[in-house]
Amino acid sequence: MPPVKRACRPSALLVLSVVALCGPVGAGGFEIYNQAGKATALGGAFIAQADDPSAIFYNPGAVALLEKKPAVTVGIAMFSNGDSIFQGVAPGLATGFNGAQESILTPLPHLFIVKELGNFVKVGLGTYSNFFLDTKWALPDDFPGRALSLETKLTSIDINPVISFKLTPNLGFGLGAVYRSTELGLVRRLQFTNPITNEVQDFASRRIDTPFEAGIGWNAGVVYRFLNMKKGTKKRLSLGAMARSGIEVDFAGIGRLTQISTGNEGLDQVIRAANPFDQDLGMTTRIVYPEQIGVGVAVLLTDRMTFEVDVVATEWSSFESLDLNFPFNPLLSETIPADFEDTTTIRTGLRFRIKSGAEYRAGVVIDESPVPDSTLGPTFPDADSTGLGFGYGKDFLDLSLMWVEFERRSSRDNPNGFNGNYASNAWTFVVSISK
Repeated sequence: MPPVKRACRPSALLVLSVVALCGPVGAGGFEIYNQAGKATALGGAFIAQADDPSAIFYNPGAVALLEKKPAVTVGIAMFSNGDSIFQGVAPGLATGFNGAQESILTPLPHLFIVKELGNFVKVGLGTYSNFFLDTKWALPDDFPGRALSLETKLTSIDINPVISFKLTPNLGFGLGAVYRSTELGLVRRLQFTNPITNEVQDFASRRIDTPFEAGIGWNAGVVYRFLNMKKGTKKRLSLGAMARSGIEVDFAGIGRLTQISTGNEGLDQVIRAANPFDQDLGMTTRIVYPEQIGVGVAVLLTDRMTFEVDVVATEWSSFESLDLNFPFNPLLSETIPADFEDTTTIRTGLRFRIKSGAEYRAGVVIDESPVPDSTLGPTFPDADSTGLGFGYGKDFLDLSLMWVEFERRSSRDNPNGFNGNYASNAWTFVVSISK
């Protein structure tokens, strides 16, 4: 007998869930663009002025032009989803329901090291998390979208060696390899229509876990710093550009079904006989991380004040759907449509250095969501957002705080009948130490 089918189509495996509603402070989608304390305070506007070892991430071309030590930056970012609220509306299965994501506080470390090989060449090594999400809906037994999504954890770790060349005193070019390792953990419910009560009921919980799987890509960057002859050798203007390749990661994981009682022992026995409960079920899937390009302009407004604006384009359209394959249990296989759209992010940052040597920083981020109206729902609850960054730096220490407010967004014709209103905010606090 085949597995008992649920009343609604499975679409709950939030492998690539866009977690603006419930995830870390980052770029649109599930990217974390904020790396290290200085750049985070500037709203990530760092492509053109990148002047610390985190240039390995923001613009490898700037690594060769680093004039000052420190050669090492190490730190940690603390991410929180803040308030993430859902209000169900008619028509649909969420009518009258009010819920939220559980609060999550996640530490993510970063490390950047730069070494000079000569007057014209520097090499660097960075390790950081460029993509991350951790979502968990509260009240799982009552949440009306539990057959669509309950929990997701995606952890990625990048190892990014770069080599950077000083082509002229003002021109730098860098190229790097990106080794990305990703782990997935997923939970949702399976449902069916009870033939006795004619009600939709849970009959199983499905969990998927994978080991860390890897993919390889690249990043590159170029920077040119103009000189104002009237100001001697003081750099007044800097132009930068960077690119990061897409990366595909293939997963071979394990799914596991755990039975949930219907309250009728006879029916439970029938369901137990029809489904592979408490067994390791082999499955495969794939994540396609997006390509990205960005350009930046930084201007030294005064000897103590610098302003930068960056424009970053992300090719989220590479994520059209998520295919979940159970080769030995094909009735559990499914395709989750995503239909993500390409996005553009605008980042601006201002830094001001006082006489004591301390520096105050601020930044603004205007970010588009890649999620179209057609796939907005508990699996993809993203929205356009505005972020405000603030920070302080002196000597070896950089501190930053970024607050992100997401626009209220509504779904009225969700394909799974899960209509409602979404509202959320999030924040991140970063500490970096350099030496």
